[in-house]
Amino acid sequence: MAAEKVAAGKATAPRARAGPYRLADRPAITRVRHRSETEILGGVDIRQPLRGFPDEYRDIVDFIVRITRRIWIEGAVGLIYDTYDANCVVYTAADIGRGVEPVVASTIRSLASFPDIDNHFLNVAWDGDDVEGFYTSHLGFGSGVNVGDSVYGPATGRTATIRFCADCVTLAGRIHTEWLARDNGA
Repeated sequence: MAAEKVAAGKATAPRARAGPYRLADRPAITRVRHRSETEILGGVDIRQPLRGFPDEYRDIVDFIVRITRRIWIEGAVGLIYDTYDANCVVYTAADIGRGVEPVVASTIRSLASFPDIDNHFLNVAWDGDDVEGFYTSHLGFGSGVNVGDSVYGPATGRTATIRFCADCVTLAGRIHTEWLARDNGA
């Protein structure tokens, strides 16, 4: 199998056989697994069509990783207004949030409880395109010292590690549906 295929003038990564079926060829984009954050954010020459997204993002994986980093590590909570649809729906084990304001409020509360949180990106699986929309599944974990009261109880002063999986449906640079699973008890 060739290391890279060219279809309609676009580079695509060859797909391995997974189970009883073969995965479709897709454009080669940012790879997360087994790479450092510096490598992930460093850039590649290949760009994926992203109609409706700001030009700063190379592909859907770059979009998910960068906005996660900016919001949670850099504290750019206002970026949520630019990257989540005003009428988004977020499903968690605790509730169903409707609209962007609950996303902002929850993020502010979490950052107040764990202001030094760091994120580690394990993988981002994706499918879709900029016409029909993208589906992403972002797997990672974060650690931080619990210095503020939270929905989990009073501040402990201890380091907590939380693993997460955030599945998002995104169109034109806006997340409109998210399913968020975390092991908050870790």
